[in-house]
Amino acid sequence: MADTRTDGRAAPWLRRAAALVVLLVALPLAAGCSPVRVVEAASLLLDLSDPPAPGRDLDGVARQEIAGPGGRPADLYRVEAPRAALLVVPGAAEAGRRDVRLVAFAADLARAGFLVMVPQLAGSDPLRVSAADADAVAEAVTVLADTAGVPAVGVVGVSYAVDPALLAALRPEVSERVAFALVIGGYHDITAAVTYMTTGLYRAAGDAAWRSGPVEQSARWLFLRANADRVGGDGPDTSTLAAIAARRLRDPAAPVDDLVSMLGPPGMAVWRLLVNDEPEAVPALLADLPPALRDEVTALDLAGRDLTALRARLVLIHGRDDPMVPFTESQALAARLPPDQARLYVVDGLNHVEVGDLGLGDMATLLRAAYRLLAERDAAPRPIRPAG
Repeated sequence: MADTRTDGRAAPWLRRAAALVVLLVALPLAAGCSPVRVVEAASLLLDLSDPPAPGRDLDGVARQEIAGPGGRPADLYRVEAPRAALLVVPGAAEAGRRDVRLVAFAADLARAGFLVMVPQLAGSDPLRVSAADADAVAEAVTVLADTAGVPAVGVVGVSYAVDPALLAALRPEVSERVAFALVIGGYHDITAAVTYMTTGLYRAAGDAAWRSGPVEQSARWLFLRANADRVGGDGPDTSTLAAIAARRLRDPAAPVDDLVSMLGPPGMAVWRLLVNDEPEAVPALLADLPPALRDEVTALDLAGRDLTALRARLVLIHGRDDPMVPFTESQALAARLPPDQARLYVVDGLNHVEVGDLGLGDMATLLRAAYRLLAERDAAPRPIRPAG
């Protein structure tokens, strides 16, 4: 029986036919490119475009649990004779390293010839991303390199995990061991990212005018839930802010005045930031946050960092209508690096880190990004110990 989906997603056969059209168009234009790699890139794009399907996402891929950074578990995905080692640093995901989307993503990369490691970096709340994760990423790079028997690996940073991944890659003891990085939906300036999260406004570098984006309204409450304890440990503001987050995540319009009235000065500083709608006020509101939370937020900032120590070549992908992080953040990061070190690919059919309905232009752009990633694979050291 034919697949006649009515959920807004094109049927698999239609998407594959469209991808084939892109491939047929791209091949004649790929002067100087490897036709085999172009076909591989199209195959990877097809795989990534398919929705996750528990039970078949690991088809042809072996997954092995190993000891990762800090003794925490990590998953190793591989096929026969992988061609490069790749560390995937997950973003905020409810199920951590076993999130169904992350499993599918890792398996697709493994089928593309990567030995993929996905560590569990977070603590009790997988949605909590910390600057301290850079320590775990640095250790994970070493674990993967030693497991694969290679001097250098690739790194994938997804969403809010991009900055811990790149902060790790900036360290002198790590920089030489990270050959390339795939950056998806990441940010450069933490103030700009928080401004978008709270006000829905962003602007490009050198642009005085603010633009409005389709911001995800739940983002601020997820942030609050994950960081409430950074306001004052086990104090009353922590439990009150956690209750506000829970109520607003259940119902975005739920009244919370009764809870807000219970907040002390530290909690009120957080509340004022989260409900602020004036972008120009964000820097001062960030400066007024309780020290533990303020220090954590600023520690994740790349805008104030010297990036000259970053040796990795970057492949940056961002959705133009990203509801979590504006695409201008990837533009700003790419602008900080030499043109031959960073390649930026902005597409319309990408909902933060999930592939949506891709037009032919999007497919052509992502095909180029996939080709670039596979070129990095082929230039990387080949694993000699792919199994633990």
